[in-house]
Amino acid sequence: MFGALVVLGCALTFASVAQCDDNNEYNWMLPYERSSLHDCEERFYKKIDPIKVAPAAGSPAYLREFAHIAAIGWTNEDQSVRWLCGGSLIWENFILTAAHCAADDNNVPPDVARMGDINIYSDEDDEFAQQLKIVEIIRHPKHKYNSNYYDIALMKLERNVTLHNTVAPTCLWLDDEIRFPELLAAGWGRTGFGEDTTKTLLKVQLAPITNDKCSTHYQRGVRKLENGLMDHQFCAGDEKMDTCPGDSGGPLHVKLFKKWKLVPFLVGVTSFGKACGISAPGVYVKVSKFSDWIIETLQRHGEMATRFKFEPLVCTDRYYNLREYKEDLVRVYEGREYLDLSNAYVSSTISNNVVFFRRLPSVPQVNNACFGTLIEPNVVLTLAECVLDEGKVFYFYFSHFYLPV
Repeated sequence: MFGALVVLGCALTFASVAQCDDNNEYNWMLPYERSSLHDCEERFYKKIDPIKVAPAAGSPAYLREFAHIAAIGWTNEDQSVRWLCGGSLIWENFILTAAHCAADDNNVPPDVARMGDINIYSDEDDEFAQQLKIVEIIRHPKHKYNSNYYDIALMKLERNVTLHNTVAPTCLWLDDEIRFPELLAAGWGRTGFGEDTTKTLLKVQLAPITNDKCSTHYQRGVRKLENGLMDHQFCAGDEKMDTCPGDSGGPLHVKLFKKWKLVPFLVGVTSFGKACGISAPGVYVKVSKFSDWIIETLQRHGEMATRFKFEPLVCTDRYYNLREYKEDLVRVYEGREYLDLSNAYVSSTISNNVVFFRRLPSVPQVNNACFGTLIEPNVVLTLAECVLDEGKVFYFYFSHFYLPV
């Protein structure tokens, strides 16, 4: 998805890279002993410079850990609201949720969604809350209320939300492989078996579980699950933490780090489970299996949605200014956030491990601006697309000199 990696090494394809000694004089590759992949800092510690960081900056501190989460509600005759489901804002006027949240036990559809709020039963933290009407509900065409399959739906809002640090759409995880050891779920559901729903948004950290292992809890032939778990479903759980009734439709996401901010990627939609809090994993709808349906549905409703706009790098940049800072890069003082770049993975200068390389002018070029990382004295790690034309002659540019390869 992000591009394959390729190692350029003299032993594989290219000639040896000339090496400079401490006096900036060229020497060909010097022999060295390599014991493992983990001894790099021991072999090259003299060449590693101290980290340099940029000045700190400040910005207002807002609660935006779950800026995409929405509470789905049913308005009573007295204008109070029953908040029975959750959802995720994936477009500025569309929420992704569970299909079984399209109606309550009396077959009444929800009519309101609330975002930017932590305590949905109090007006003390409503400074950034946005409550909008739900004007249309689109269930997946294969969903049936007597089944747990294809439990996914889109809800259209009356208008676009007002983008803010506390209200912004999430990105979607489009890869079928869930390669993360931990995922994060949140909601206003029950806090345990037989317990009341929580008034304040709570989060739980869950680990993905393979369907084979999870099938011991959800066997083929049980009610609403006649064929067992299907490939558009997956499980996640924890010995003590779980999602509960009232969390249905809510997000199961991972936060990925870019520069100094965290970007949420929606991996799953909370679907169903056993009695909550009994160490049985919950079942979630795998968002990647429905990306085409989501995009096509948005397009049918007049939205300028394309798969390109949901690609990770594109989506990451779209709302980057609204994302939360990585926790260890922020200090809070008198209600304001200040960046502390002493823990940042960035430098004010270009690393001496970064290599820019190009071919001779006489060689046809596929990519005229490629970079790589020097991982050994004679090995550069880069993208496969940088060497697709099978060109043999390269020049590697370092800080103050270049070397032929």
